[in-house]
Amino acid sequence: MSLVLREVAERVAVAEGYTVPDTVPADLAAGLPSTLAGVR
Repeated sequence: MSLVLREVAERVAVAEGYTVPDTVPADLAAGLPSTLAGVR
């Protein structure tokens, strides 16, 4: 179910002109607390 919702969300974002990164940008990850940095 979550895979379907992700696919739908990505398609809606693209249709609305947003980009969906495949990974967390390094500058954003650097600002996260170390306990959250490795959580997926």
